[in-house]
Amino acid sequence: MGSERDMKRYIAVKKKGMITIAALTIVAALLACSQLAGGSPAPTATPAPTEGSGGQPAAPAPSTNTPAAARASSNKGSESLPASVNTTAELNVRTGPDTNCPEVGTYPEGTQVQVLAKDPSGEWWQVPYQDQIGWMSATYTTPVNDLSGVQAIPGPACDTPVPPTSTPTNTAVPPTATSMPTATTAPTCGDGVVNGSEECDGSAGSCGLGSVCNNSCQCQAVQFVPISVCGNGKVEGSEQCDGTAGSCGLGSVCNNSCQCQAVQFVPISVCGNGIVEGNEQCDGSSGGCGFNQVCNGSCACQNMIIQPVGP
Repeated sequence: MGSERDMKRYIAVKKKGMITIAALTIVAALLACSQLAGGSPAPTATPAPTEGSGGQPAAPAPSTNTPAAARASSNKGSESLPASVNTTAELNVRTGPDTNCPEVGTYPEGTQVQVLAKDPSGEWWQVPYQDQIGWMSATYTTPVNDLSGVQAIPGPACDTPVPPTSTPTNTAVPPTATSMPTATTAPTCGDGVVNGSEECDGSAGSCGLGSVCNNSCQCQAVQFVPISVCGNGKVEGSEQCDGTAGSCGLGSVCNNSCQCQAVQFVPISVCGNGIVEGNEQCDGSSGGCGFNQVCNGSCACQNMIIQPVGP
């Protein structure tokens, strides 16, 4: 009875061992495929457990191979970092290894910057800056790691500015005062102010000798005529005569306007001198008054009434 149980137990352990060996064989095959694909060595298959005392399987022996992931983790710290430097001052990043090259930006003091290359003199580092490639001075940097592998390349040349022969002096030109236009009013002739196109205005302005300011406020040439006073015995201005002054010629006399006026000479009559003169009709017995007329005291013919004489 006891040997039958032992036999069944032995068969069960044997089957379990065979299953374990088959599983390990499959794992080994998979690791071998992984080794071929990734280059990592496949771990050594663990031998099938052997039956120990009492029919129990023995513990598997520990593997002597280290997995690939563990080896990668142990080697991670030994990988080389990119060549880098620390800035010891605020540095300008330029388009080329020369202070004449334009600036593209700056790195603050204490910034760790990756080094891409250096110039042949070793005085400039080629470094990345944002989305550009520039150059900064190596004088004010300290290495972070080994820089012996940094390649030397020539940088782009930049034009050297030509210094001016003389420094021009900037002389500030004072702004010129611009006079604002004055509102112009239409000239008013007669206001005593010369404006606009006026040449004069009353007593304002000067028209010069021989000219006077007319009603249009323009200078106008005039002819001076002396002022005449009729009756002062002097021929002046427009006078032709003045009393006995001047000569009006035969048949003219000087009138009250001091102008020569033509006249008709009439003899002066003296009634009673016996001479019919002027406008006399008769003078005494002189002249003829006609029938039934007599010469009266005014030397005029006068009609008379004839009456019979006697009783």
